[in-house]
Amino acid sequence: MGVLLQLIKQHGWWKGRAENFGDFLHQERINTSAARQYMRVAEKLYFDLGLRISNSKRCRIEYMSTLEKACGIINEDNKERNYLHAINPGSA
Repeated sequence: MGVLLQLIKQHGWWKGRAENFGDFLHQERINTSAARQYMRVAEKLYFDLGLRISNSKRCRIEYMSTLEKACGIINEDNKERNYLHAINPGSA
């Protein structure tokens, strides 16, 4: 969801449907706070680091807050280890 919302915002696909992106979210009945959280995670993991959340069977919606926190420490040098730990906290 975050990837789709990020693309909609970046490309201005919401224009013509609302006065601004926040209004677009409201009109589509998408929780603004949740949408922005999903978009932050998508921006860091998907767009910046090229990681794909859908590749993990263990990644579920309740991990979103964990993934958002992990975005603060994940970078190119440690992305594989930290990403895997974020989606599977029991891993080493």
